[in-house]
Amino acid sequence: MSLTRLEYWLTTPISVLWRDVQDGQISAKLVRVFVLQMLAISLAAALGGWVATLVVERVLVKRALDAEAQYFWQQRRQNPRHPLPDTRNLIGYLAIGGDQRRVPLALRQELAGYQRIDIPRRGQRIVHITQQGEDLLYLVFDQAQVTRASFIFGVAPLAGALLVIYFLTWLGYISSKRALSPLVKLAERVESFDFRGTDIDNLNLKDIAAEADTETLSLLRAFEHFTQRMQTMLERERLFTRNASHELRTPIAVVLANLDLLEQRKHDPTLSAEVITRMRRAVSDMQGLIETLLLLARDEQKFLNRKTVDVEELANRELDMQAAACAHPGVTHELIVEHPLSVDAPEQVVSMIFANLLRNAFTYTTEGHVDVIIRRRSVVIQDTGIGMSPQDLEHAFEPFFRGSNHSDEGYGLGLALVARLCQRYDWKIVADSIDGRGTEVTIVFP
Repeated sequence: MSLTRLEYWLTTPISVLWRDVQDGQISAKLVRVFVLQMLAISLAAALGGWVATLVVERVLVKRALDAEAQYFWQQRRQNPRHPLPDTRNLIGYLAIGGDQRRVPLALRQELAGYQRIDIPRRGQRIVHITQQGEDLLYLVFDQAQVTRASFIFGVAPLAGALLVIYFLTWLGYISSKRALSPLVKLAERVESFDFRGTDIDNLNLKDIAAEADTETLSLLRAFEHFTQRMQTMLERERLFTRNASHELRTPIAVVLANLDLLEQRKHDPTLSAEVITRMRRAVSDMQGLIETLLLLARDEQKFLNRKTVDVEELANRELDMQAAACAHPGVTHELIVEHPLSVDAPEQVVSMIFANLLRNAFTYTTEGHVDVIIRRRSVVIQDTGIGMSPQDLEHAFEPFFRGSNHSDEGYGLGLALVARLCQRYDWKIVADSIDGRGTEVTIVFP
């Protein structure tokens, strides 16, 4: 392998790690874990090598020299001419009766035992000295061969094992990085996204999902579900705001009109009681409207109390209230009951539907009449107002839509809210209109 290729294999992991440290917090944590693993493995290997060296030198070599010395003394007792050890790694010297003339000078002052000694022109050697009577045996061992053998049979395999462990650890790091890459991208995407000024629907995570694993996909699905719920909640908040502002206009107008009337004729006890009754009813309707709108905004229709609603009574009350608040001078109104009708539904919802339809009818009828017809399974609200063109009729139930011949009042939110309520309770709503002649809206109860 050339030096350039070797430098590439050595520098690439370092450059990758350095780039990951700078990329983000999660990548930096992965790098720290990887580096700590490498340091722990290296420390364990170094400690193991040191312990192995101690075991070889302090245990194996020492025991071998002890056995060699015991064998020599045993043979010498049987044969005083038994030769001293003389091999490539082990040389023996014998001082008979304390005569050290044949012993190297570097060994003459040493005491019996096991030690390391620097011998001139030979280097460091392991010396083992034993004594039998007045005789001293010097065994000089060259540990270089043992060191080489330890490297060949110990350090070299250990180094190979370390390289394999390093390589597997690097693969584990790369795999962990790939597994966490979608999480890092998700964190960066969410951190840079402007939730206050941007539509949540614009938070596109499909590119992250394309490279995510099963666990990350579960997190992405949960996050997308959360953002969808958040978007739904924001939409409900917008609906509540516009519906509340739209629905509360009539009760507030009734209260203000009756306050003016009460102030003008405050000395008339009969009128005062009648005005107070109408104001109390309007305030009660406002309270019911607010509670209904809040429940609808929270999608908690199950908490709306359903009961058997007398449609005639409710329609008559709303007809009088809307006529008092919105009717133009000279416009008449009538409640026609062709068949008694009652429905099982929340009273606030039915009242809200009638209020919106009647408010629109009175607002856009400048002359003629407004009629409410109760039939077997339906309620029809007719007016002789300005009507709608076929093109306007197609969009009449869309939020904020106003016809081409309409003023800024009505047909912006009322019909959209009515359509939404009818859809929720599976009631059918049908509108028919002739431009310049009037409008007819029918609510069909199943």
